[in-house]
Amino acid sequence: MPLLAIILCSRYWNRPFHLLQDTEVDFLDTTRSFRVVVEDYAVERRKTWRYEVNVLPSGAHAYLYIQKDSLKQMPQMGDTLGIYTTFRRGGRLGKFDYGTYLRLQGIMGSGYVRSEQWQIVAPHQPTWSDKWNARRWQRAAYRRYQELGITGEELGTLAALTLGYKEDLDSDLRQSFQRAGAAHILAVSGLHTGIVYGIVLWLITGFGLFPALYKQRRRQYLQFMGVVSIMVAYAALTGWSPSVVRSVVMVALVELARCWHRQPISMNTLIAAAFFILCFRPGDLFSVSFQLSFAAVAAIITLVPMLNQLFPTPPYHSWGRAAHYMRDLVTFSLAAQLGTLPIALHYFSQTSNYFLLTNLLVIPLTTLLVMGAIVVIIGGGIPVIGSILVMGEKGLCQVLNHSVRWVESLPHATTSATLPWAGVGCMYAILIAFTILLHYGTRETPQK
Repeated sequence: MPLLAIILCSRYWNRPFHLLQDTEVDFLDTTRSFRVVVEDYAVERRKTWRYEVNVLPSGAHAYLYIQKDSLKQMPQMGDTLGIYTTFRRGGRLGKFDYGTYLRLQGIMGSGYVRSEQWQIVAPHQPTWSDKWNARRWQRAAYRRYQELGITGEELGTLAALTLGYKEDLDSDLRQSFQRAGAAHILAVSGLHTGIVYGIVLWLITGFGLFPALYKQRRRQYLQFMGVVSIMVAYAALTGWSPSVVRSVVMVALVELARCWHRQPISMNTLIAAAFFILCFRPGDLFSVSFQLSFAAVAAIITLVPMLNQLFPTPPYHSWGRAAHYMRDLVTFSLAAQLGTLPIALHYFSQTSNYFLLTNLLVIPLTTLLVMGAIVVIIGGGIPVIGSILVMGEKGLCQVLNHSVRWVESLPHATTSATLPWAGVGCMYAILIAFTILLHYGTRETPQK
């Protein structure tokens, strides 16, 4: 499996322009009339609404920016619009090739229309499209938060953490998360999927009281189907976020390995997940989130066992579990930071200096928020009890936001540096050498 993954990576190592053929159209930079189908909910900008649209009859996907107009009914997902505009390819933003980035996401370009340059020519039709149904579920959960009285920054934070919907998140708060090293909390990814996976396992084992239930051979395949079904439903709730889909594939492979009595989490499992995803979406190899997520997991699998040996938990029984949890939190955070640091410096040119402190604060809060969101959605409408649950969830959101802002306010919170690809390679070579030395340093001394 590793060999197959290496072959696949080598096949697409040079810029995969042939993968961008779906975004090659002959009407770019030409002002004319188009018919487009709205394929997603509106994303509010300062002066416009942004829609993802399907340009007919080419089938190309594009971003359409519509001027805000309070007197005109805004289009809904599934509406067919007649527009008059010019679609243009995205350009470079400094060193970042935004146009190619959009094309790797399947977006051929963007266009802008004023309020008099578009009209609805056909209303939306009911559909069973997976993406559309996923967006409806996501929107329903979002409206549920609003109905329960969660608004403002708390709504933006909770929607980003649980649904992957970040459009209501204040730009200053988002920057605070980035500078504090907590941006990964806002992107629904492996951390959030792991929390939901942990909740499912907790329920399977009778609230953790009967762990043997999870190990019964007769129930393993039934549990596999149940766990994977729930995780797929969660991926749909987040709008099929690519990072969540990757995490769900990992969970499915881990559960399958357990059914086959193999080591659940290993480098082979990670490479198998990458290979499976790249078979269907080879362009993901050049996605920033793909590179970051797999680099983080690879570093965790490789480094955490050795770091745990360097930092054994104390022998005190009463504090053993708390010490074990804190040790794991520190080693996981350190390994993930080391694994993603070269890529983060290349793409974002900055890194947080207090990432360990940030993770010690935000990861427990995020776990409580995700668990609390499930309880709030189910029981938020119960008189008195529901109000208490909502107040608790809003309070957790406020504590999380204040914690992130506090870390950002500390002196020298970030380090700015731009790293070319050659530097990325050198840093990973140093990291590999460090891992090898750590491996030999933590090996048990043979008994004489």
